[in-house]
Amino acid sequence: EETLDSSPVQGWRTVGTVFGILIILGMSICLLCTKGKEAANPSPAQGEKEKRKNFFLSYLEVLKLRPVRFLGITVFFWAMAAAAASGGAVYMLTTNFQVTAGQQSLYFTCIGLFSVLWAPVINGLGKKFDKKHVYCCAMLFSGTVLCLFGIIGVKSFEWAIAMAFFFTFGNTTFFTVYFSLMYDLSELDEYVNGEERIGAMAGLMDLIQKCGTAVSMQLLGVFLQFGGYDVAGQEAKAAETIISANTLLPGILGVCAGLLAIVYPVTKARHQALKRALEQKKTGKPHSEAGFEKLIRR
Repeated sequence: EETLDSSPVQGWRTVGTVFGILIILGMSICLLCTKGKEAANPSPAQGEKEKRKNFFLSYLEVLKLRPVRFLGITVFFWAMAAAAASGGAVYMLTTNFQVTAGQQSLYFTCIGLFSVLWAPVINGLGKKFDKKHVYCCAMLFSGTVLCLFGIIGVKSFEWAIAMAFFFTFGNTTFFTVYFSLMYDLSELDEYVNGEERIGAMAGLMDLIQKCGTAVSMQLLGVFLQFGGYDVAGQEAKAAETIISANTLLPGILGVCAGLLAIVYPVTKARHQALKRALEQKKTGKPHSEAGFEKLIRR
């Protein structure tokens, strides 16, 4: 009788099925929660104007906004941390713990389940506290935990799963909250530049995230190469390097992202002040920039 450990194909099929179900479930929930709340379509003239505008120029204009640059930096560093953690995990599982393909699939399935478990916790924290603080503290917490694992070591496959549990808190928070922060900035763009370029904002952040991932993958390769990976006679050193690549490397990057998020200037109070001023500006009423001066500072 075949078991999960003796059937790699079945193991990865299970992972694919679980993640497929989670994706469909997430899309369905999103559809049900947002149906009927879509923003009004822009006028044909406005749409034609946006099409004609070079998207690189839109990116440059958006980047002139100080909060966008701060958010972009945190996105870059956390994307590096997440890529290093996920990319290094395969080396750790196969080289250090010599797990089967079935156990590898179990590991990545657990990561998906941990994200689902953390989601309502993060949602509750976001309602109770300023989402900027949730964003910042979650990255600092997960990054610090990875550094602690780097100091005390990852002793077994079970320890690796426990480490993944704590890391997914910061990672799930990042992908949950940063999109919300990004959409808040589109209102700042509208106030300063007269255009609510949600597409340009999302495209820019996605580009920054992909750049962070690409840089991290190159950095991980160099890190492992200099650490003796795949070099005869340096197996012990390579094993230590792989653990560091899964703990200290993403941990330090994650802590950097969290520290940089501290100086991110958009808070709930400033965003509310911005929204009030924007509404008054749209209707031609006198408006004040009191309360969100730091957001429009170049």
